[in-house]
Amino acid sequence: MNARQSVISMESTSLALGLDGCRAGWVVVAARCRVGRPEAIDWQGRIVSSLADALAIWPEAATVAIDIPMGLTESGPRQCDRLGRALLPSARRSSIFPAPVRSALAGRTRAEADALHRQADGRGVAAQTFNLFPKIREVDNWLRTQPKWRGRIIEVHPEVVYTLWNEQGPLLGSKKTAEGQRQRAELIRARWGLAPLSQVRASLHDAGHRRADFAEDDLLDAFAVTGAAIRRTQGYALCWPDPPETDRFGLTMALFA
Repeated sequence: MNARQSVISMESTSLALGLDGCRAGWVVVAARCRVGRPEAIDWQGRIVSSLADALAIWPEAATVAIDIPMGLTESGPRQCDRLGRALLPSARRSSIFPAPVRSALAGRTRAEADALHRQADGRGVAAQTFNLFPKIREVDNWLRTQPKWRGRIIEVHPEVVYTLWNEQGPLLGSKKTAEGQRQRAELIRARWGLAPLSQVRASLHDAGHRRADFAEDDLLDAFAVTGAAIRRTQGYALCWPDPPETDRFGLTMALFA
């Protein structure tokens, strides 16, 4: 790399990361963009076991978008969850699980978490929400102990992004079906062309990641989340609510797209 190329890569580009949970931890899609332009000039993929691992690989990331609730209420639902569900077609609204109240995270079994949740605000904990507890704890602990990352790490829900990309198009099928995955891949290609999916799949293969480490919908969702990260890095992301709310630790409670 010559001196001019180094200046371009370090000073004239920004890096956006998107993380979605998978069997082996997190699937990460990294997009490097020219400053002020939405198209990415380089795409990479990686499977990491933790958020800390991802940020150790890409410490220069300007925006890190994650499909996980962050910022938790003491009681009652978060406004961003309600607003996010309202953006989705009725058949997709259940994909945004209600975030738990903070005290419920202390529960190590679903029964314990359910009891703590009911004590705080009368609601129980759904099985899907409880399954997210380890990753919610992981991200919450990182944000509380690594304040320099606050403002750079945002919450994104893939279905909100896909709905915006789809505009007034037909209802997307379930992401667990072949047809639903085809529809989401088409939206990704319509956004960025054929290269990104190919580049990321190739980099995952070159890094030695096994196909069993992640599901197809995990990878596609990571692309959607990265799309929001790019928009936030370039300064034109949408946010619900706007301005964002914060929890008692000062953590942002908002969805971005």
